[in-house]
Amino acid sequence: MSKKYDQKPTNMTVHGWPVLLRAVIFGVAALVLYGQAPNSVSALASGDSVHLVRPLALKWPKTEAEASLLRSDRWLIEDLLREMFPDDGPFGTFYGLQEFRFVRLERNKFYLVAVIDLTSQGRFNNIKAISCVGQDCEVADAVSNGDVELDSQLLDVDNDGIWELVVRSNTFMSSMVISAGPQVYTYQLMSLRGRMWVDVSASHRKVFRDKIRPMMEADHAGLPEMVTEFESGLAEALGADSEDRREMFAHRLETAASLKAALSYSRLALAQVESGGTFDPLLRESEKWLQSAFEPVQRLGVRTMEAFEPPENVKKRVRTLDLSKLTSRSSERLSELLERSSKNSDPK
Repeated sequence: MSKKYDQKPTNMTVHGWPVLLRAVIFGVAALVLYGQAPNSVSALASGDSVHLVRPLALKWPKTEAEASLLRSDRWLIEDLLREMFPDDGPFGTFYGLQEFRFVRLERNKFYLVAVIDLTSQGRFNNIKAISCVGQDCEVADAVSNGDVELDSQLLDVDNDGIWELVVRSNTFMSSMVISAGPQVYTYQLMSLRGRMWVDVSASHRKVFRDKIRPMMEADHAGLPEMVTEFESGLAEALGADSEDRREMFAHRLETAASLKAALSYSRLALAQVESGGTFDPLLRESEKWLQSAFEPVQRLGVRTMEAFEPPENVKKRVRTLDLSKLTSRSSERLSELLERSSKNSDPK
């Protein structure tokens, strides 16, 4: 227990992530972002409550004019965040503030939306939504990969004075393939409902067409050209005169294949939200990915089927595929999925 505040945990709730991102594992995200085991950061889920020992040094806004005046009081916001997330606190340590806004996320209720670093490594991708009454503060937590910019990611999509949040997440495998290189994202539109972020993407298809698709195109600019450049190494790889050069070109080809698959996944996922159609285009692509020679692409195929295909249908979908190139790890993961498929299809 911190000497600076009393922590009052509430019933934990899980973010309302849609099926499009069901495969994004929050435990892994917690380990990467906070440097702690997943169980030790589970309280960062939506639904946290913090009791401050000291009275608030700022007047919590009730009008747009009051919220606007607080834009210049950065030092007050930093002091509040230091008290809420101290060095010895159980919910991570506050290392820096990138930007903040006071906006309505629920009717007649202003929140401080702050983009902060909890890693000490300058990773400003943790987004806190905080509302305080007296010395009691509610906290809802979101994570968005890539460069977070509240000007473009906070949207009032209904023009009702209540703001929504666009978050980016890495595709199933792009971050595993190119940990320090270009990333490929999927997107969702989140609305805060009672201290829980809920996906409202399907209700705002026009927003995806008009706002989020341009964001995706900007985020992924140059990646198709990179794929083409890397793929051009095939002839050189075949004729390389040393093992080291052959390995280098093989890695370039794997990167190209992985980027191409991730970009396809991102585009198809966005198109599904825009159209409200089925997941069949994604599943047809997953059949191709399963037959790839590259393990990261194979894993994307397995996890796409795992996310979108009813287990009882998986066996039928893979029956005619050439799975001879599957690595042992990919084969093991697919076998586990097929085993669940068989159990689901067995008569009770």
